[in-house]
Amino acid sequence: MRKLLKNILLLLALAPIANAVSAETLRLTTNPFQEDVLPSARISGSMVMGVQQQGRGSGVIDLKAFVPAAWAGETLCMRVVSSNGLYEAANEYSVPLAWQGGVAALPYPTRYEDRLGQMVQNELGARLQLGECSSKNVEATVVSWNDGARKARSLLLNSFQAEAVFVYIEGQARPIRCDPITLEGRTAFDTSCTMQVVDTDRPTEIEILRIVDGNAAPSTKVRVWLNAL
Repeated sequence: MRKLLKNILLLLALAPIANAVSAETLRLTTNPFQEDVLPSARISGSMVMGVQQQGRGSGVIDLKAFVPAAWAGETLCMRVVSSNGLYEAANEYSVPLAWQGGVAALPYPTRYEDRLGQMVQNELGARLQLGECSSKNVEATVVSWNDGARKARSLLLNSFQAEAVFVYIEGQARPIRCDPITLEGRTAFDTSCTMQVVDTDRPTEIEILRIVDGNAAPSTKVRVWLNAL
């Protein structure tokens, strides 16, 4: 009995290690790595600036994402931007042809690791989407920052000064009201919408509705893989 208990405890101790090494690393194809620290924020017309789960900053950048089997052999683009718009990056990754779906590690050889790794919740947004960075594809997946798999998953939006923002998630009866981000200098994005895990074999459609001057502005739709990390 004592030996059985010892073996169980050993397996439990090794489980985090097994999970840590199970994620295959996608190949970064952009060379050199593209990132900029800007003197002032650029004006962007994009609304969805991040689809992510963010852990506590530690000075080290560790990125993972759920990559569906449907993306096997495809090129992916990851865009990263700070809420104040002063940091931007856009780089491409290659998914193996034989990819069967699951969690993948994303190499991120930034020159600003200490600065980015210390950023607080909702100060940095990441969006991993299907297609090259020049494409206008609206199919994305959730990125995990710094072991953020147990944190709430957030849809980070530029509300364009909307009075209120709601998201309708496919399969859910009621819309979710999004929250304003209280950080200073919110130029790139200013709103966070909390989402739950949806384990399916296809992306979930999300419709974003903004209230501007008391009226509903034209809605925006995106497709997001909300599977667990």
